[in-house]
This record gives sequence, structure tokens and C-alpha cells, in this order.
Amino acid sequence: MPNSHLAQPVNNHVTLGCYSIDDGSSKTWTFFRIFPDGTGINFNIPQGKALVVTDIDWSYNTGEHNHAQTFSILMKMPKKEIRNVIFASTVLGDGNGAGGTSVSMTTGFVVSRMDTIEPTLESGGYLNDIILRGYIIDMPKVRRRHKTSSKEHS
Repeated sequence: MPNSHLAQPVNNHVTLGCYSIDDGSSKTWTFFRIFPDGTGINFNIPQGKALVVTDIDWSYNTGEHNHAQTFSILMKMPKKEIRNVIFASTVLGDGNGAGGTSVSMTTGFVVSRMDTIEPTLESGGYLNDIILRGYIIDMPKVRRRHKTSSKEHS
């Protein structure tokens, strides 16, 4: 299998679309992989792998007219109410309160679980489209060091 311009096997590349389900009290985001033939399937990162996101397209409407809008992707910490911004992009909306952009990143960001990703708009409005592009890599096993206090070393 030939490698792409990103030095990755072509089969590792993914294009993901996204939609949300709003039950009134919370919003759940579902990502689906779009294949070269136009078909799609719900997407989860395989065990032992990670997704490197290199490009994002996003658009919105029903926002504030002629106002800056920031689209962010937050990463939720599992089993906690902590969210960290891992991506942010700001555009000036038009006179109808709509806008969007395409962003190509130099390094991108890495995700190991899709259920930790939470797209959001800072100034209200409705996200029309979110498209993530990137590739799948093997995720090395990371051993976390146990911190010891200085008293234990005395």
C-alpha cells in the first residue's frame, strides 16, 4: 500500500462527519467515517490505536450577526466534569449570523477515544457541519510514573 503525502498508508487516512443528538438536557456527538465511495459508518477508534486530527472544516448559522464566533473542541476527562480545549478556531460571522472555515494544522492533535470529544460554539448558534480529517496510528502503551514524595526517599 503506498504512503500518502503525510507519510501514512492511504488506508490509515480517515474523513469523519459529525452529527448531534439533543435530548433537551444534553447533547451527544456521533462521528461517522466517510469512505472514498461515499458510504459511511459510525466511527470508533480501534483498541490500541489513536486518531491524529490534521484538518477541520466547520460551519454554523443562527449566530449573532456580524459577530466573532469561536468553534472549539473540548476533550472531556472520563468520569469527571473536567473539559480541556484542544482546538479553537474563530471567524467573523456574516450579516445573517453564519460562517465557517477550513483549518489545516501543522501538528494537529491526538485522540484515543471519540466519546471524549465535545464540539461547541462560544457565542451561540447552530453547528451545521463538522468534518475532521486525519489518520490512524498505533498508540504506544504509556506507563505513567508513580510520584513519590521526598519523604519516601529519605
